[in-house]
Parts: sequence; structure tokens; C-alpha cells
Amino acid sequence: MIKRVVVTVLVLALAAAYAVAGPAVGVKVGTLGLGAEATLPLGEKTNLRIGVNGASIDLSGFAETDDEIEGATDIELTLDLSTVAALLDWHCFDGGFRLTGGAMLNKNEAVMDASLDESVEIGDAAYLVSALDGTVSFGDIAPYVGIGYGNAVDEEGRFTFAFDLGVMFQGSAEVEITATAANAALQAALNADLAKEAQTIEDDVEGITLYPVISIGFAYSF
Repeated sequence: MIKRVVVTVLVLALAAAYAVAGPAVGVKVGTLGLGAEATLPLGEKTNLRIGVNGASIDLSGFAETDDEIEGATDIELTLDLSTVAALLDWHCFDGGFRLTGGAMLNKNEAVMDASLDESVEIGDAAYLVSALDGTVSFGDIAPYVGIGYGNAVDEEGRFTFAFDLGVMFQGSAEVEITATAANAALQAALNADLAKEAQTIEDDVEGITLYPVISIGFAYSF
């Protein structure tokens, strides 16, 4: 229900941006991936920004087999970035400097796929499994605060430079690890050990609740 409300608000805001004189559109790149956004002026010093960001980054070269899960080979690790942002900018001084607050629909996640050519050790037991998959995700709705520079609807020029520096409060990580045991009789025990391993990983990264947001870009006003 919350997702539906958020998406509806974003769609209506984007529609309004083109119904009001002076909107702007822009592109950006940063720690949230590649992005596109629309800016709608709400007042003399206040703007609404609606944006989407995304990227898929292959981190397989940095993946290492966990000490608690031995026997996995050919590990593929991908960071999938996907966010939808609704941000309110306040240009508290004359010029481009701004304070920003808002929220993001956060679908960022890390996905692991590992091929196996031998039994895999999980905890204190060894299992023969067909494949091993894992995901690390965070809360769907993430508050955002930051600062930045650039006013896309500045009347002094059509093209403007934009810079953002802030943090997304993504919450604690949610880890899920799945595998299918070759011996069906061992599936219940395998699931229990995988759940313990997932909990261990969640405990290890419990303090990582903030995601840094840095981006640069350009915008064009109509």
C-alpha cells in the first residue's frame, strides 16, 4: 500500500512539473548510478525534484568466499542500484546553494550467484547443493538529507550545473541465502544453517545504515 501511494504521488508530481511554467529536466551520475530528474518550482526559494536512478555494477572480481561457506566457486556478485527520489530543495540564500530533504523508494541490492563443483561447508556441516544464491537488501522507503548546489529553474540561464552531497537512511541490511540440497532429506537442516549464516552477516553489517549520496549533473529549463 505504501509503495502504491509513493508511486502515485511521484507520477502526479511529474505530471504537474510539465503543467506549471518553468520546469526543468536534467541528468546526473553518482553513487546512485545514472539518473534523470524533473524540477518543479514551488516558490521563490523552494523547488520539488523527482528523479530516478539506476545502474548494475559487476563486483565479481572483488567477491571472496565467506569463511563460513567453503566450496563455492565461480562467484558472481552484482550491485543493482535502483531508486526513485522525491526531494524538496530550499535555496536559503540567493544563488545555487540549497538544503535538501525528502525520501527515496530504495530498491538497491547486492545479488550473489555461486556455482558449485563440490560439497559446500555451511557452519559445521557439509552439503552437496545444486547452487547457492544470496541477496542483501534494505528498507523500501529511505529518508534523505543533504546539501547541494544548482538551481535548475534559475531564470538567469537555460543550462545549470548541479551537485549533491547527502546521505540516504537505508536502515539495516536484510540478508537472504538460498540453496537446494541434492539430498532432499537434508533440506531442512540446510535451511536452518543458511538462516544462521544470514543472521551472522546481518550482525556483521548491522551498523551500516547510511548510504552516501554524491552526484554531479546538468539540467535544462524550459
